Amino acid sequence: MQIVYDDQCAVCRNFKVWITHKSYRGDIEFIALSDPAIGFLKPETSRKLAAGTIVVFSQGSRLTGARAVLTVIGTTNSKLSPFARILSNKYLAMCLEPVYKLVARYRYMFSRLIKM
Repeated sequence: MQIVYDDQCAVCRNFKVWITHKSYRGDIEFIALSDPAIGFLKPETSRKLAAGTIVVFSQGSRLTGARAVLTVIGTTNSKLSPFARILSNKYLAMCLEPVYKLVARYRYMFSRLIKM
């Protein structure tokens, strides 16, 4: 699984640290948005798309937004994992997409508010 994330965002960096800590399989590769090689690694992913959302490549498919976050959490050994696996269903994740978009849009403000 490959995850393209915004390494300038405190919320995104903390998510990466949390996932790395909770991941028990070690098959997750994080790719920073500021990495100059990102265009060569994933040509089908524009910087504009990746700057606005998390992008996950897993088993040949590209996931974004709430479904991507839930899929990643579902692969960890955290207590949230079983719930995340259920909520990562295509239709359930669509219901959570507005919440994800709100947090993603104001992630810099959220990181300042919670002092990340």
